[in-house]
Amino acid sequence: DRQASLAQAKDAGRQLKSAAETIRTLDSENPSWGAIVNRLKARMPSLRRFYPRSMGTWEGFKVEEHTRRAFNILKEQERHYDLVNMGERYGLRLRAVIRIALAMHDVGKPLSYDILLGALDRANVEGNPFAEAGKNAFIPHESLSIGALNRMMESLGFSTKEIALAKALVGNHAIGHMVQDKLSQSRAAQQLID
Repeated sequence: DRQASLAQAKDAGRQLKSAAETIRTLDSENPSWGAIVNRLKARMPSLRRFYPRSMGTWEGFKVEEHTRRAFNILKEQERHYDLVNMGERYGLRLRAVIRIALAMHDVGKPLSYDILLGALDRANVEGNPFAEAGKNAFIPHESLSIGALNRMMESLGFSTKEIALAKALVGNHAIGHMVQDKLSQSRAAQQLID
C-alpha cells in the first residue's frame, strides 16, 4: 500500500509538472507551434488522430496545417496587442487562453465527419427504422472541439472564467474571425468578457 501511495504521489507530481510546463509554453513570449501542439498531444493522446486529418478547413489543409498557419498569423497579430496586461486587468491568462483555443478550435471536425458518415451508413441499411434520424446526425464540430478544449483546460488548471472565454472563442468562431483579420484580438476579448 505504501508503494502504491508513493507511485500515485509521483504520478500526481508528474501531472502537475506537465501541466505547469504546458501553461508556460502556451503563455511564453515566442513559442513555436510545434512546441504547443506537442505538449497538447502529450496531455491528450487522442489529438494525435485528429490533427493529421483533412476535414473541411476553409483552405483545404489538414487540421494541423490549417491550425499551424492560423497560429503563425496569430503570432504576427500578437505583436500589436499587449495580451498579458489586457488579461491581467480581467484576471485572465489571455495569451494562453487565445492560443489554446486556436490550437484546438477545429479538432472536432474529423470526429464530426466520422459520426456523420457512420450515421449515414447505418441509415442506408435496408429496413432501418432510424434512417431519417441518421440523415440528420451531423454534430457541429464546434461542440466536439469545445468538449476536448474543456477537458484539456480543466486538466491544466485554467480558471472557470478562462475556460468559458476559450469555449466562447471557439463556439462562436471568434477565434477564426480574429485570425482572418475580421475581428481584432482585443475587440474579440472585450466582446466576450463584457
